[in-house]
Amino acid sequence: MNSRWTRWSVLGIPYESADNDYTPIDAEKTLFVGNKEVAHNRYTLQTLAITLMVAVCAKDMTALAVDLRPDNCRFHHIDAEDSPHEDLMAHFDRAVDLIDEELVDRGGRVMVWCGAGWSRSVTIVAAYLMRRDRCTGDEALELIRRVRPKINPNAGFVAQLRLYHEMNYRLDVTHREYRVFAVIALRRRVWTDKYWSDTRVGALQRQFSEPMRRYFHKMAKSVAKRESPPVVAITGAKTGRYHCRDCDGVVADELNVLRTADADSGHGSGAEECDKMFVEPMEWMLPSICVQKKGDLLCGNCSVPLGAFKWKAFKCDCLLHQPLQDSTVFKIMKTQVVYK
Repeated sequence: MNSRWTRWSVLGIPYESADNDYTPIDAEKTLFVGNKEVAHNRYTLQTLAITLMVAVCAKDMTALAVDLRPDNCRFHHIDAEDSPHEDLMAHFDRAVDLIDEELVDRGGRVMVWCGAGWSRSVTIVAAYLMRRDRCTGDEALELIRRVRPKINPNAGFVAQLRLYHEMNYRLDVTHREYRVFAVIALRRRVWTDKYWSDTRVGALQRQFSEPMRRYFHKMAKSVAKRESPPVVAITGAKTGRYHCRDCDGVVADELNVLRTADADSGHGSGAEECDKMFVEPMEWMLPSICVQKKGDLLCGNCSVPLGAFKWKAFKCDCLLHQPLQDSTVFKIMKTQVVYK
């Protein structure tokens, strides 16, 4: 950010910084994409009559923007890094709803911004255009590129837009491919040196608390979305859950097992060729997975070993698990569980 503008803005002197970089996306000039410099320039924001700012950046970049925003301008923050493994799709629905409300219901003007105004902010605006125009991610990005040629969303964000289209413009956390992606995003976030710089148990638990909280909060929505299993009076009917062979405690729901969207149900010949299955992280695993890089997965009821975990990810060359590489972190041996 321009330090000279920081000083002048405090004095309240109107000043159009040369570092400002913003573009109106629509013909009516009500929806803009910009960089962090324009977000820190109160004069420009007032001139554009911005009534909603959507910041897609690390939290430490937002403090000045909040202070300098125009009067009666709402502020929404999306804490996200410009990384292919950042789960930006988890924020699409809320951001799109806010933008639509501001433009359509309130008749306001919206500035969506990130560091450079090329990737994160562009992806959020593309998600909005997709739902508004019922178009694909590629089509939405092309609309933006016509007026802002230098946009460059990373490959991970482009893939998330394509998946958002497949979900019909509403995040579906029960979607198989999204659940695989969510595990990969979590693994990439925690498999960094900073998470293991202090190996004391308490320090590791504190370090893991935020990403794990976000993950479980996000996936908890699947409970409401999932259809209830049919009520069957027949004794021994399948419930769609895996149970510990020793104590009969529930280990995993069918939805917790990682598969590609076009894989078979998991109980046909294709799945039986492998002696293991890979699952999502679950709360019964927390005593182990948050304090070491790899180890055993013990049953939460009887402590019998059910499998293993490795944050670096396991390698499995079977046809069922090859498409899941990078998400194969939590392994359950089929000999240790019973499907009921």
